[in-house]
Amino acid sequence: MSPLLKTGGLLLLVVVIAIAAGYSWVAIYHTDNNTAPAAPAETVSLPVTETACQKTRAACRATHPDLGDITLRFPEGAYYMQRFEAELRLAKSTDLEQVTLDLQMTGMDMGRNRFKLSPAGDGIWRGELLLPICVTGRVDWQVRVQLDRDERRYEAVFPLNVTRAPQQ
Repeated sequence: MSPLLKTGGLLLLVVVIAIAAGYSWVAIYHTDNNTAPAAPAETVSLPVTETACQKTRAACRATHPDLGDITLRFPEGAYYMQRFEAELRLAKSTDLEQVTLDLQMTGMDMGRNRFKLSPAGDGIWRGELLLPICVTGRVDWQVRVQLDRDERRYEAVFPLNVTRAPQQ
């Protein structure tokens, strides 16, 4: 066997192990966010008015008469295999029981990626997210925002492109 084939095979093995280790690392470090919140009695779909959060650092918006404008941003961008912040703002400060982001890739099982946001005051909710890398190179995610209040869940779905973190 030529040295080139040995080196190529070894490189492939290293890449496969690195991807498996990375996926395991993501699964281990956000397992506390993986439990699905209990579904309230009624779910209300929110009309999406802006999907710019698909681009790095821009905002997505939805609206509802009871909640006003809901804005979702990723202030520093959205990256795979690196923690990043999500911020949700409500125009009308309201008593929500829970805010959850459920991220999925259409047609690709990327495991459970649910994150509870914490209240930061004045209608602002924040949380830290961590997503696995897709081995096929896809970056197109769907963010399902779930806002729970009383026996009602408000939901909006936004597109999001997750990219490689810039080199520091």
